[in-house]
Parts: sequence; structure tokens; C-alpha cells
Amino acid sequence: MSCMVFRKTYLENLEDAIVSPEKFKKMLDELFLLNDVLNIGDFVPWINFLDLQGYLKRMKMLGKKFDRFTEHVLDEHIERRKAVKDYVTKDMKIMLQKTWLMFLSNCKSTVETTIDLISS
Repeated sequence: MSCMVFRKTYLENLEDAIVSPEKFKKMLDELFLLNDVLNIGDFVPWINFLDLQGYLKRMKMLGKKFDRFTEHVLDEHIERRKAVKDYVTKDMKIMLQKTWLMFLSNCKSTVETTIDLISS
């Protein structure tokens, strides 16, 4: 799937990889696990802040890992675009960025478009 979306596979052992294939697979496993668990705090909201099962802490840590990974992918893409004159994209990232920019230009929004906004 990463090959379709990013035009690069992140499950290979590369020297400049931000995440090893084992860590990437563990991140995905953790993501699927945390999406499937039942959190007691969801059913009893007044004890949610206690994080009795530790799921909220794990979700926040996983979110930070995926943020770093996404920033790396976007930075890599921007560098590739700057390196080649008249670069034509062949991946989904820039298509999503262009779609977002078209959406913002059509609605009268005062939101400033930045990489942080696009990556989120």
C-alpha cells in the first residue's frame, strides 16, 4: 500500500530509512490493535482521565511516531520536487495537496496553507 500512495516502499532495509521495517510493522500492528480495543473511559467518561488500561498513553505515543514518519515522507517529497525541473508527480501525496488547495481557494477561507496543515 505504501508503494501505491508514496511511490516508495517503506518495508525495505535502507540506510537512510527513518523507520526500520520491523518498527514500521509494529507501528501498524499497534494502530490496528488500538483501533479495536474497548476503552473503559469511553463508557464511563468520568474515569477517562485515569487511563486505567493505558490505551490513551499508547495512542499518543503512536500518534507522535506517525507524525514523525509523515513529516519525513512529506520532506522527502518536497526535496524530490525541488531537485527536478518541471517535476510531474506520480504519487497521491501531491494530488491530495492540490485537492486541498483547490478546496481552500473555492471556499472563502482565511486559513493559511502550510505543510503542517496538509500533513494533519
